[in-house]
Amino acid sequence: MKSPNERVKILLSKNLATTAEQYDALGQNPKSPIIHSLDEWRGVLKNEGSEAVLPRCDASVVDAFTSGLKFGRGRLAHSNYSMIVDRLSQLEFIELLGRFGLSLELFSLWDNENCVSGICESNPNFMCDPTVCGRSA
Repeated sequence: MKSPNERVKILLSKNLATTAEQYDALGQNPKSPIIHSLDEWRGVLKNEGSEAVLPRCDASVVDAFTSGLKFGRGRLAHSNYSMIVDRLSQLEFIELLGRFGLSLELFSLWDNENCVSGICESNPNFMCDPTVCGRSA
């Protein structure tokens, strides 16, 4: 297993989106190395194992997190992460965001927002991409 310093260096070397425009470009490029869909997410869980992706999360937590993921325009558009927020370290959470192409900077702009009837509304432990919320995929 890599040390935390090695993991941070790998994470910082990735081309993560820091703006909505960059995130849109990653989502629209099927060759970008991000998770574009629920099927791709399930593939990552199957290929790498849920413990590698969501450490200390049992099957029911992984299932609950997965059921809260919504994708649109080729990228993660909404998530309910309430069930994992206290289980992952900060570094593990940032690494998870990186799998979807999200920098912590961009995530923080959309954090604590829930997509309800096409509008991002305040709600702790949810993430809502306002450029996708309310639009069809």
